[in-house]
Amino acid sequence: MKRPGFAVVAAVFVALAVIGPGTLAAQDSTAPQSDTPAALRLLIAHAESLAEENADGVAARSAALAAALAAARAARAAFYPGVSASASGAYLLNPPAGLTLAKGSFAALPFPIPSQDLAVVQKASDLYYQGTITFKQPIVAWGKIRAAVGLADLEAQAALAERDGARLDAGREANRAYYSVKLAAESEAILGELRALAASIVADRQASLDEGLGTREELLSAKADLADLDARIVDAEEGAASAQENLAALTGLPAGTRIEAVSAYRSKLPALDEGRIEDASRFSSTDWKAAGIRLKEASKRIDLAKGSSPFLPDLAFFASLDATGPQSTWTGTWTWDLSLGLSASVDLFDGGAAAAKIDQARAERAVAEAALRGARTEARLAARRAIQAAREAEAALERAEAREAWAAEALKNARASARNELLSRQNLNAAAIREAGARLDLASARYTLEEALADLERIAPGGLE
Repeated sequence: MKRPGFAVVAAVFVALAVIGPGTLAAQDSTAPQSDTPAALRLLIAHAESLAEENADGVAARSAALAAALAAARAARAAFYPGVSASASGAYLLNPPAGLTLAKGSFAALPFPIPSQDLAVVQKASDLYYQGTITFKQPIVAWGKIRAAVGLADLEAQAALAERDGARLDAGREANRAYYSVKLAAESEAILGELRALAASIVADRQASLDEGLGTREELLSAKADLADLDARIVDAEEGAASAQENLAALTGLPAGTRIEAVSAYRSKLPALDEGRIEDASRFSSTDWKAAGIRLKEASKRIDLAKGSSPFLPDLAFFASLDATGPQSTWTGTWTWDLSLGLSASVDLFDGGAAAAKIDQARAERAVAEAALRGARTEARLAARRAIQAAREAEAALERAEAREAWAAEALKNARASARNELLSRQNLNAAAIREAGARLDLASARYTLEEALADLERIAPGGLE
């Protein structure tokens, strides 16, 4: 979410503190009534849980994981025997007529020879069929099948790491969107108070100018301050709308759902064990996991390349059952044949391709080793940066709380003095502006600490317990 321009608002506070002549009272604003439907009250834990299951990125990574697991099962099937079958049929346009000896062809008396028509060669059928069933079982593959299965399993592990990382990222983004909604709501209310004060200043300076007690420059300055606050309010409103839509999209809620962030900000850091956080950050790093898997894959590719070297024959056992015959005589004229044996295939010369692939795989392993070292270093540095940001955010929150307490006390005293007519209305409004600004800074500091804590939890899940 885009933050509501706190640095600019602070500059407005300074400008509004220089109030022109006139009598002006500090005002308390009330929230306007709304006809919009009631908002969905959502806890941060529920929002993160929904995002970890429903975010689009998680769905995509889950689908990729399912595909990788299926590919691993397909690769593992190469260990098992394969059975295939084939069948064919043919239609003969001009089948051989065959050869028939007619009755009595050799002798007619005293009895005919042959005694009846004798088919020497059967008339061929016009339909002819052939079928084959083949069984094949790899015996020796020089580790190529095992390496291919290992690579597929590692790809599944990489997809799992990506899916888990996507869940952590979705939870982290849901946390940011959730507290952005909360910050925007608080900022809008405080900015509304400041706008009411600025509008009163504009009215007062206009009255002073009309009475000849003020200057046009003072009036225009107040109007510029009011316009700046209006712009900041628009920023806060649009930021809130964007944060609402982002949170709804992450959690799988219908678009346009109004969400009320009811969980409070955390105000203190837990005890931080830097060593434990650094260890946890390494194991939660998707880059570190991916680099480790790529290193293992590079070793498997070396095995695969070595198994494909020349003069290493692949052996397999095979059995084949063949049947052929015509349709017209299903029995008697069909031939059946069962063959058993071993098949071998070997590369005798490949022009150095296998050796080059081995060198390539070794170079890829060196790259993967360097990437793993880099990912380990980056995880450690990310943990250090997150710890630094969290401690600085806690210190900034303590400072903002102290300033807000001082500003609130000063406003209370200013109101008491104003009631006793010991303080001008101008000074009362200045105190009210400072107090509202201190509350705005406090809201920002709380948000910043929550951001830092969420970063730590993303980098080192379980490392803060």
